[in-house]
Amino acid sequence: MSHEEQSRKPTRSRSDVGGLVTALRFYFPHENVSATARLLDRDAPHTCDVIVATLPHRGEAFHGEYSGEEVFTLLPGRVHAPAENSTTKVNERDIGFLRFRGGTDVVEGDEVVSEIAWFYGNDAVPSMKDGPIELNIFARFEREGWEAFAAVCRKLKPEQAHPIIIEAIEETEEIEEA
Repeated sequence: MSHEEQSRKPTRSRSDVGGLVTALRFYFPHENVSATARLLDRDAPHTCDVIVATLPHRGEAFHGEYSGEEVFTLLPGRVHAPAENSTTKVNERDIGFLRFRGGTDVVEGDEVVSEIAWFYGNDAVPSMKDGPIELNIFARFEREGWEAFAAVCRKLKPEQAHPIIIEAIEETEEIEEA
């Protein structure tokens, strides 16, 4: 990792957010629909740490244009995690992290963009205009509350922003079901 990339690493860790975070809550406030996702600590520990350090996230969700059954939200700033549990093969309920460097069809110049993407069907393939791309799978939605959340995802369109909130759930916090 270059010095420049190291300087972009979040300055907080999971322990700084008040406890051991084991899950995330994804919430569509307009529909009052949420789903809980378990972090895959063993498979992607660095990615889990980086994502948790960026939370809470209040942003916009978009339907993916090239990936099929995918929804994503862009993270502010220059978030970086090394490749781990990285793949182009995803399953329904998988959640991944991806970082784009400048010069891609999405990012112009030397800008860097990071995103969290989640998949609501088994026919999705993380892709850009030029073809499949790898992302770090770092979490997976639980089945409880999933169908209502996936129904909102199916209604989203690539050109329409939709509010999304992502929050950390600490180990001691009771998980509310949607």
